[in-house]
Amino acid sequence: VEVMEAVWSPDGERIGFVADLESDDAFATFPERARVWSVPVDAPGAAPQPVAALEGTVAAARWSPAGTLALLGVGHPGAPAWANQNLYLAEGDGVRQLGPDLDRPISNTTFGDLIDPNSGVSLAWLDDGNLVALVSEEGRSLPYRFGVDGSVERLADDEAVCTAIATGGGRVAVVATDRGRPGEVCAVEEGALRPLTSHGSDWLAPFRKDPVRRRVPHPDGHTVDVWFVEGRDAPRPGPVALQIHGGPHGAHGPTPWLEMLALADAGIHVLYPNPRGSTGYGEAFARAIHGIWGDPDGSDNARVVEWAIAEGIADPKRVGVFGLSGGGYMTTWLLGHYPGTFAAGVSENPVADLVSWYGSSDLPTFTGERFVGVGALPEDLPAFRQRSPFVEIHRNEAPLLLLQCEGDLRCPPNQTELVYAILRSRGRPVEMVRYPGEAHFMAGVGRPDRRVDRLERIVDWFHRYL
Repeated sequence: VEVMEAVWSPDGERIGFVADLESDDAFATFPERARVWSVPVDAPGAAPQPVAALEGTVAAARWSPAGTLALLGVGHPGAPAWANQNLYLAEGDGVRQLGPDLDRPISNTTFGDLIDPNSGVSLAWLDDGNLVALVSEEGRSLPYRFGVDGSVERLADDEAVCTAIATGGGRVAVVATDRGRPGEVCAVEEGALRPLTSHGSDWLAPFRKDPVRRRVPHPDGHTVDVWFVEGRDAPRPGPVALQIHGGPHGAHGPTPWLEMLALADAGIHVLYPNPRGSTGYGEAFARAIHGIWGDPDGSDNARVVEWAIAEGIADPKRVGVFGLSGGGYMTTWLLGHYPGTFAAGVSENPVADLVSWYGSSDLPTFTGERFVGVGALPEDLPAFRQRSPFVEIHRNEAPLLLLQCEGDLRCPPNQTELVYAILRSRGRPVEMVRYPGEAHFMAGVGRPDRRVDRLERIVDWFHRYL
């Protein structure tokens, strides 16, 4: 049994913890249906007692000084990946949602290697009547106040991604990246974030670039947020690299990745969008790709390329595409489904074949829910094949660099090997690099020399072909 977190009760007599103590088959019940339990401090070995639960799963729990229990979690049965994480109060035998009209994830869902990937749950009581938490909002992650009376208030409106929140003496502090600045501790004051530290900012200051947000209209009626990092001395139109986030139920935001800064420094424009499936735009936007991953988000990414060409940013013959994990999936998908659009690609730790991924990933039953619909099984070959990028990758003629972490349990090496074998057997320009022992997010937490090697290979590849 995995205990996800533990908290003291206000009287100090019990310890509350979040875990799934009832499911006996993790393979069949993913995601786990965690709930809040408690055990008495003075009775070792006592059976845990249930405290509160949600229809989906609980991610965190916090007691107020007066004993009110707040829950953070998903209220939809099965806790689907597209669902918002919401805030609830335990009341009697049930729960009451706070801020039900907000329609935003109450957590940070924005990725990046300048953003702490292990920040955990950010939820705290300000006083007995108010909680504070982080809310994902169109690429940003900002502190909000949630009143027990039902009131909701955004406490800051910066172009920032916050990853941790804390309270003390009636005040609120966060760890935040402000656009292209690395994370710093900030005080939340008068509707803004005031930096209290500068340790990360000092080393990156000479290389800092603040992306510009643009909103791209799509023929389907929605808009696609995209951030633009201008290449140093790069012409317009000029070479452009499109970076796609993973998840796919995650987000990009105003904070760039180091690879974006490196590419811009090498004279290549960078665009990074939030297509359908991204979080922070409401559940309907995130759910839009449910069961049909590849089509709506692929269309959104292709539309961003069209827009960049029409705006005079991108040379249509010098557009590249790259991404990690779900971004690697989409990179491989786009190269096969939109042949001729891209001049080069870099696919890192991708998913290529959903059937073999079902049997080799550490999230096997996630395959059906995320990619081809609830209840889908790998024997449903038409659905799984239709959503597998390897099926069309033979149509790609653009040079492709495949980066693979050998210790990746989420997207194992067999996924990359399949794409490499198909393209290699057809004499297409393809290279594969494997990093021994590295895990899925080497880009953010890997050995420093290998992270540098990765950056250099990405920049060299696009410099060579764009």
